[in-house]
Amino acid sequence: MFMREKGSGKYTYLRVVHNRRVKGKVKQDVIATLGRQDVLRKTGQIDGLLASGSRFASKVAVLDAHRRGKMPAAQTKRIGASVVFERLWKESGVPKVIKHLLRERKYGFDVERGVFVTVLHPAVGGV
Repeated sequence: MFMREKGSGKYTYLRVVHNRRVKGKVKQDVIATLGRQDVLRKTGQIDGLLASGSRFASKVAVLDAHRRGKMPAAQTKRIGASVVFERLWKESGVPKVIKHLLRERKYGFDVERGVFVTVLHPAVGGV
């Protein structure tokens, strides 16, 4: 179900509509006409109706509580994929294994870092 505007003359009415399929085609049934949209807005009846219905919907109730200052904002922290992958990489022990296997080699760069970047690149959307 959803709400839909329906124009009639110079006024716009607000309706509650339900979609259903009949022989493969969508048919809309008007459940109720709530009234003229301008009057509903002016009197606050739309807000009252939605607030009344929001007690049955968990997501709307949470958003409404946050808007009224009854629920503090959750703190978020954005971290990149490389930070997450780095931690998994270290916890798996891969760097130690690579360094152990290459301990007698004398490379002029950190091979473990090169392998890390080579594995990370396709994992985060590289080619």
